[in-house]
Amino acid sequence: TAYEISACLVGSEMCIRDRSWTVDQTIVEQMPFQDRWLRQQLGKSADQIVLVSVEGDSMEPTLEENDLVLIDRQQTEFAREGIYVIRLDDMLMVKRLQRQPKGLIQIISDNFNYPPITLSSDSGESFDILGKAIWFGRVF
Repeated sequence: TAYEISACLVGSEMCIRDRSWTVDQTIVEQMPFQDRWLRQQLGKSADQIVLVSVEGDSMEPTLEENDLVLIDRQQTEFAREGIYVIRLDDMLMVKRLQRQPKGLIQIISDNFNYPPITLSSDSGESFDILGKAIWFGRVF
């Protein structure tokens, strides 16, 4: 059985609202994934993930413009270093998160042209983790 997961563009306000993923009437693209593959390869079902498209070059060389990334919507807590979809204030981003000493979290762009951002619990920014990247695909 193939499940179709609606893709939305990261950075689009229509895709994510109020700390949760929402379904919008506008479907950007659909891509079929077999349920068996999702379960065996990723340990997930279609209702636990969302497919997003990367915008910009801040995560190059790891992720490039228009790469498709499957995001595990259940991983909304920072447990270990990895690539996550986050909301920082009003900005939606795909970034690497890394724990630092004294409870700090560093938001890292893999492209060295973008400086890291360090967050503390009292920094005043509105910060949410919306999910963790678990797979990506690229058109050559």
